Amino acid sequence: MVWRTWIFLLGGSCFSAAAFAEAPLQGLLTLPEVFGELPCEVFEPKEIALLSSPASAAHIGRIRVAQPWTQLGEGGCAGLRVDVVFDTGVVAELPQRELNYESPAVIVLEARSPWFRVQLPAGSAWLMASARDQYFPLVALLRDGLSYVAEPELIAWDHPGGSALPPGWPVGTPVRVRESQVVDDALWLRIEILSHSVCDAAERPKVLAQAWVPAHAAYGKPNLWFYSRGC
Repeated sequence: MVWRTWIFLLGGSCFSAAAFAEAPLQGLLTLPEVFGELPCEVFEPKEIALLSSPASAAHIGRIRVAQPWTQLGEGGCAGLRVDVVFDTGVVAELPQRELNYESPAVIVLEARSPWFRVQLPAGSAWLMASARDQYFPLVALLRDGLSYVAEPELIAWDHPGGSALPPGWPVGTPVRVRESQVVDDALWLRIEILSHSVCDAAERPKVLAQAWVPAHAAYGKPNLWFYSRGC
């Protein structure tokens, strides 16, 4: 089992106790070297080096394809597995989120292009993006996609750091992101609450309310997300 030996993290020089706290997701980065350019395509994978800091010589592991796409008889594919192989010998699956249909991407916690700090099974590490890789900041993902409330007990505000509004909306409520603002190093989003998703009815959604919300919950996960596969 790949989860058999996490004890090394407790004393490892590349990770600290703070690394176990969930850092806010800042965006998604495509890695065609391990995910391919298109869903289900047959491609020649390449390994990606993981470092303890940008341009560091301290190599801590690599990202590699452990299992390629398996073509299904009725069409489509499944089974792509991308692992993190630590220099200690520990192997675990790389955390990822879907960017588009069958198009996974790595989770970015900090961006200093061409360097990106990405989420690992525990902690994080830096990689240098290639010319093929594409970065999508969180705001761009939410503006371009079918966005919705992703976290329960989301609190809305009349403006960033202002007064809280009445209790918010349940998970799944469709929203439209109109504006973003960084206040005290925290990302805020001005959103419109919609009557329904464009996927649910043909008529144009009505705007029921407008509010500002923190982009991230207290423990780091995005308060809003989007339907990567569309309607």
